[in-house]
Amino acid sequence: MTRYVFDNLPQRYDLLQKQALPNWEVFFSTVIEYIPEGKQEILELGSGTGFLTSMIRKARPEVSITCIDKDPDMLAIAKEKPELKDITFVEGDILKMWPETSFDLVISTQCLFALPVDEKARIFKQIHDCLRPGGMLLEGDIFRPESKWEEMIYRSQWKSICWNRVCRLKRLKRCCFLWIGSMKRSIHLRNFGKG
Repeated sequence: MTRYVFDNLPQRYDLLQKQALPNWEVFFSTVIEYIPEGKQEILELGSGTGFLTSMIRKARPEVSITCIDKDPDMLAIAKEKPELKDITFVEGDILKMWPETSFDLVISTQCLFALPVDEKARIFKQIHDCLRPGGMLLEGDIFRPESKWEEMIYRSQWKSICWNRVCRLKRLKRCCFLWIGSMKRSIHLRNFGKG
């Protein structure tokens, strides 16, 4: 990845979310729609600057949220957001540490896809073990399409949206998000059958 992408990344992360994900509102609001109403205790993995956390807080003010992220600069930005004043923030790598409590819901967006394949099974077991009976995992991630044809459609659509909304072609070519895999969004709702 280029230096351009990582320079001041925490300060630019919320904007990059909007630039990299066409229809980002739909992507994140779909995740939020699956959060059951009422008091829920939520663990958000790889919460970063609290981009999704802020949206959850606005849509479901009654929930309790614990966020974990390994980047202290990202967490510092999240802690400065007024709507997140009552959120519990944990600085740590989800591969090495885990909160020692149980949750009704574990949420992850744009995090688990980046883990090494051999680590994913261990993380899913850890998620399973920390869920209360009836608990759920909500995972919103990006995946590579199954065919070249489908990838071509998504890539074309993504470039068009970026061009029309926020990017200039010169900047788009430098941006590491030009193609880190497909921008096909998928929401996976996994209920581990507890309950």
